Amino acid sequence: MITFYVSQEEKISQFLAKLQLITFAESLGRIETMITYPTTQTHADIPQKLRESYGLTPDLLRLSVGFEGPQDLILDLKTALQVFEEIF
Repeated sequence: MITFYVSQEEKISQFLAKLQLITFAESLGRIETMITYPTTQTHADIPQKLRESYGLTPDLLRLSVGFEGPQDLILDLKTALQVFEEIF
């Protein structure tokens, strides 16, 4: 499990849409690589102030790495991350 923050939370939906190999999912309990956006999924029903006190801010994503090849995952992430212009 990898948790990371992005520089522009307003571009998260664009980032998720660009992923080809990695699946956007609510549950991370499978053998494939999956990504979740806790703010709108798993923790959406928790009041914002409480959720953020846990560190679950709107710029946070969680990635559960599965069995795919490392180079394939890197390429998928690298391509999708291009939506956050200042990263590159």
